[in-house]
Amino acid sequence: PILFEVEYGANFSVDFAAFLDPTLIDHCVVKTSPTEPDSRHRNRYFLALDPALSGDAYTAAIGHVENKDTVVIDLYHEFSPTFYTGGKKHVNISEVENWILAQHKLYGFQQVVLDQYQSASTIQRLKNDLGSKISELTWTHKTKIEAYSTLKNLIGDRRLKLYQHPKAILQLKNLQVHYTPGGNWTVSGGSALRVDDYCSVTAAIAYLAKDYRSPNWAKFA
Repeated sequence: PILFEVEYGANFSVDFAAFLDPTLIDHCVVKTSPTEPDSRHRNRYFLALDPALSGDAYTAAIGHVENKDTVVIDLYHEFSPTFYTGGKKHVNISEVENWILAQHKLYGFQQVVLDQYQSASTIQRLKNDLGSKISELTWTHKTKIEAYSTLKNLIGDRRLKLYQHPKAILQLKNLQVHYTPGGNWTVSGGSALRVDDYCSVTAAIAYLAKDYRSPNWAKFA
C-alpha cells in the first residue's frame, strides 16, 4: 500500500518503510531444518553467494523450484573468517571455492552466481569444473528491483518456502524499502541490523528461479 501511494498517489511523506510483512514471512517458514539434496531435483538447484563486505558476512543460499511455481530455500550457509589482516576478519576464498564444488557434487546446480564484488577470480578458477553454470550477478538498480519484487511477490503469494533460520528471517523482516521523489525505490538492511546479506542471496535465488517457474493460476482463482 505504501509503495502504491508513492508510485501512483505521489505521496512522498514517508521515505522508508518495512519492505516485507513479518506475518507473511512467518507463513513461509514451513520447515525446521535445511532440506537434504534430492536426486529428483538434480541439475535444477540454484546457488547464490554474496561475498563479504564490511559489516556483512560471506553468505550463500541454495534453492530450487517446486511444483513449477514455488521457490524453496534448501540451505543457507555462512562462511566463518579464518584469519585477520590489518585488524579485519577475512574468509579463506579457497575454502569457499572447495565448498562450492563439494555442494555441486551433492546438488548438481543449474546455475551458480556470485555478487560482482571481488568474485571474478573465483569464477575464473571454477570455470573448468562448472563451465557456463557459474557467472557473475551484477546488481544494477534494475536487476535489484526485479529480484526483490519477485521475492516480495513470492512471499505475498506464499510461494516461498523457508526453514527456521533465525538470522535470515530476522534480516528479511528488518528489510526496508526507501523511496525517492522521482518514483524510484530501493531496499536495504534496516537500522537495527544494517546488513542484508541473507536477504541478498534469497532475492538472488528468487531472481534466478523466475524463468523456471510456471504459475498455476487456477489455484488463485
